[in-house]
Amino acid sequence: MYARIFLNFLYDSYFIFYFLQVVPAGIVHLHMERFGDHFTWSKITTCIHNVVVGKLWIDNYGEIVIRNHSTGDISRIRIHKASGKEQGQLSGKVKHFQRIFFFTIF
Repeated sequence: MYARIFLNFLYDSYFIFYFLQVVPAGIVHLHMERFGDHFTWSKITTCIHNVVVGKLWIDNYGEIVIRNHSTGDISRIRIHKASGKEQGQLSGKVKHFQRIFFFTIF
C-alpha cells in the first residue's frame, strides 16, 4: 500500500434566495507510507450562485492550510472570492519548519 487517505467532515449550508453556501469543517489526512510523509489540509467554502434565476456558477474561496507533519513544513494558500479583478486568483506562502519562506504564490 502506497498511501492512505481519510476524511473527517461536517458541512454547514446556508440557502438565501439567490445562492447556496456550503462551509466545510474538518481535516483531510494523507499518509504516504512509502515516503514517510503525513499531510493534513482543510477544505474551502463553496458558493453556488443564481440557484433560482439566472445562469448557475460556482465560486470557491477561503484559506487552505496544508501541513506536512513529518517535516514541519506549512503552506497557507488563500483563494480569493470572485469579485471583479480577483476572480480566480490565489496567493500564499510555503514555510519551512524553521519559519523560513520557501515560496511565495501571487
